[in-house]
Amino acid sequence: MAEKDLYQPLYKEISSYISQPKHLDFIRSAFDYANSKHQGQLRKSGEPYIVHPRDVAITLAEYQVDPNTLVAGLLHDILEDTDTSYDELKEKFGEEVADIVEGLTKLDQLKYNISKAAQQVKNHQKMVLAMARDIRVIFVKLADRLNNMRTLTYLDDERRIRISRETLDVFAPIAHRLGMYRLKAELEDLSFKHLYPFEYQKIARLLRDKKGSREADVLEMERSLGKLLTEEEFDFDIKGRIKNIHSVYSKMKVKNIDFEEIHDLLALRIIVNSISDCYKAIGIVHSRFIPVPGRFKDYIA
Repeated sequence: MAEKDLYQPLYKEISSYISQPKHLDFIRSAFDYANSKHQGQLRKSGEPYIVHPRDVAITLAEYQVDPNTLVAGLLHDILEDTDTSYDELKEKFGEEVADIVEGLTKLDQLKYNISKAAQQVKNHQKMVLAMARDIRVIFVKLADRLNNMRTLTYLDDERRIRISRETLDVFAPIAHRLGMYRLKAELEDLSFKHLYPFEYQKIARLLRDKKGSREADVLEMERSLGKLLTEEEFDFDIKGRIKNIHSVYSKMKVKNIDFEEIHDLLALRIIVNSISDCYKAIGIVHSRFIPVPGRFKDYIA
């Protein structure tokens, strides 16, 4: 595939929110540099290695991160997998980018023991966060891990299980903590798929059977609630979601219930400006949708 074609998917994503030529040129120069440094390297899938850092940068661009973070995503394996030095990276792309990439390299040296107890797992999460002096190191790491999870089938069983366990125990909770819910859900489901393939397929089948009607229901509820709140002149943001496979499994296991007993396969999140607006929004919601007795929970207080 031509270099221009390899870059195009990333350009399409970043150009949706980055318009300054100097920033676009900066990102393109990082792509070209990474491509030249990784020349001849292949992924386990047989693809040119540059596809991996490019896809990491695409994931980051979906969160509209700044140019330096995008560049760090493109260069995140440079120090570890090529002959590039920190000083060379700093000279070409600046200290900020070089520090993020160096932080990622150090983070990769932190080994996870999959047999750890629950408290030790939490301690490991804290160590990961503590080692990253710049939160952008974590953003890039999560995007890197997501792309690795998407291509995990090319690895042997031992590595697939080890990486999936670490992802589920450490990186998915960190993504949740940072509010990266969509990324967190995909990390959970991909990990779950490799760790518990039978359970994954069973729940995926149950969700798939109702997927079309559920997606339509979410869209209709978003439209209906949005209209109600707009009439009340609220400043709000509303987002719908369908419960991911691992979340369904966890709820069934923890509460010892069947799939049919799960009531929150669909959910809407309404974001407003203040606590008082939260309660006003609840009142508006209850004026249209009658609460199920015994099921209402006040998470605001």
